[in-house]
Amino acid sequence: MLECVPSKPKTFALIVCLLMIFSTSLISADLDTMGFEFLLEMKAHLFNLIHIPLFMVLAIIWLQIVRPYSLSAWKKISSALLFSIFISIVYELIQMAIPGRSASSIDIGYNLLGVLVGIFAYYKLERAKPSLMRRLVCQ
Repeated sequence: MLECVPSKPKTFALIVCLLMIFSTSLISADLDTMGFEFLLEMKAHLFNLIHIPLFMVLAIIWLQIVRPYSLSAWKKISSALLFSIFISIVYELIQMAIPGRSASSIDIGYNLLGVLVGIFAYYKLERAKPSLMRRLVCQ
């Protein structure tokens, strides 16, 4: 049973976060990338660190969306992990099709690290300020 309805802005925020994640995979290393040269000059592992905060936000938004449903904390965490692992794998598969980009299991590890940090931060905030979390999630 629902204790509240997830707000539409949360669903929109999830879509925006996904678009941000996938837009970074569409930058080709082989093409003229006007304005994005600084990204290509970064070392690969440093560039991949950008995904930690993106996947952290993705996990937090996902947990906010599933919060109103009567699921145990483990099921919510599991759903966030499964969702983000799925997104990570799709992201890496897309990168394989982009000239100059390649897939890497290390990238999935960075993404997973961001998700774990997001889950930890979410539950720390939920324990510290449960009424704030309810206001952020519910309409």
